[in-house]
Amino acid sequence: MAFVALPNRTQVLILGERSWLEELKALFAQAGQEMNLSTVYKLMQQHPKSKRNQHWQEKIRQILQGRHFERVSRGTYRLTAT
Repeated sequence: MAFVALPNRTQVLILGERSWLEELKALFAQAGQEMNLSTVYKLMQQHPKSKRNQHWQEKIRQILQGRHFERVSRGTYRLTAT
């Protein structure tokens, strides 16, 4: 894993680390087709990405509301077929 300082930014990019989308896709693939938001939070709470981002729950919701996931019911999501 390599750390690269991005020009004109205070953030550091960790090369080789999976994106939030990739992490959530892997989580859904391992844990089952459908999951409610509280389960996703519990499973991701101790993840290093979550520990580095104070707004990690908001980030998870943002990803789940994207085109790679489908809302099944209030607070319950599944991976789309794409």
